[in-house]
Amino acid sequence: MLLDLGGVTRTLINLIRQTVTTSPAWPAQPLNVSPLPPDKISGGATIGIYLYHVSEDPQFKNTPPPPGNVDLRFTPMALNLSYVLSAHADVDSEEAALLEQLMMGLAIKGLRDYPIVDDDTRVGGVTVLDGSIANAHNRLRLVLHPVPASEAVSYWTAGQKSLRLSAYYHVSVIMLEPDEAPARTGRVLRYGVNVFVTGPPHLDATQSTMSFLVPGESTPRSLLAQPAQVAIGDSMTILGTGLSAGAPTLLVRGGTWPEPLEVDPSWGGAVTTQTGLFTRIGATAGGQPMLPGVYSAIVRVTMPLKLPDGSTRDVSRCSNAAPFIVVAGITTILAGAPAGVFNISGTGFAPAKAVQVFIGATKLVSGTFGSLNPGEFAVPTDTSLQVRLPGGLPSGSSVQLRILVGDAESAPRWLTVP
Repeated sequence: MLLDLGGVTRTLINLIRQTVTTSPAWPAQPLNVSPLPPDKISGGATIGIYLYHVSEDPQFKNTPPPPGNVDLRFTPMALNLSYVLSAHADVDSEEAALLEQLMMGLAIKGLRDYPIVDDDTRVGGVTVLDGSIANAHNRLRLVLHPVPASEAVSYWTAGQKSLRLSAYYHVSVIMLEPDEAPARTGRVLRYGVNVFVTGPPHLDATQSTMSFLVPGESTPRSLLAQPAQVAIGDSMTILGTGLSAGAPTLLVRGGTWPEPLEVDPSWGGAVTTQTGLFTRIGATAGGQPMLPGVYSAIVRVTMPLKLPDGSTRDVSRCSNAAPFIVVAGITTILAGAPAGVFNISGTGFAPAKAVQVFIGATKLVSGTFGSLNPGEFAVPTDTSLQVRLPGGLPSGSSVQLRILVGDAESAPRWLTVP
């Protein structure tokens, strides 16, 4: 749908220009395609495509408005556009007349070869549909209108202009964009009164427990993170109410995903309580990898609803979204070599270009796996990482290892300088 009829005219100009100039029959000279009427166009080699008449398409005249909106302004208007195609060369000579006929022949062939123009129409690799009407389901149908010669002659003599070679086209159907409906009633499929005893599911927060061992201590410390900060394989708790009213399904929304996805079996299933839901983070959701970053958890609760006729129907209701963060996970760290190289295994070291490694406050730079210089790191796979400590660190001291992927930081770990 569109509002600017000029977008249709610009589309025809693009189509004519591309088909004529890419034809082997066209001489190597500039071509101008103008939206002016035939008696106003000028120039050495000019083709005119002029919109001279607009009419309403009768087949769409009685299209009903959207339900609940009776005003005609909410209904699209279907139009047929009438164009006249002509050509002009400035010099009054036989060569100019023949050039006009060549332009007309190539233009008519181009409009015949592409009778339907939409978003996918390309000529010589160039998209011809004007950008102002693109990606709006516009589809233009071009038809050469069989105007009798007597009518064409009367058209020119009425304006007291000399007869000029012309062709007449109809472009249809052009749907004028209606006003957006402020409301729309739903379709009634069944009458009855349904009562939900409990309210819809509601999420309050997500939380997880982060454990780490500080150098010099024998007992690991625990930190409650809210929102949850978890690596693949870690567990988190989703706090909320109304999650046990029916069968719960966990959905996850990612930053670049168009819609929430149901978690895969790798999440191991969710354990539901009166006040929340406990789950283990899987590697994928809906087939999409769970890369480090910020996500949202949504719980869909499905429960049977008894209908007035005695039958039952499953009804699903979704909760609000609660954020959680997936971070890179560190599984093992192999003992450092004398040169200060450490090989680390874990999860979520992807994409590699988004991985940042810090030793304390010092940021390492990317290097070549297997031949790192001091202060460099490499990411050979999504589950392995190699780092080489910066020079000048005291032997036997502990330095903190921090891995960030997409600004999501892993749980704290420490390395002992060889």
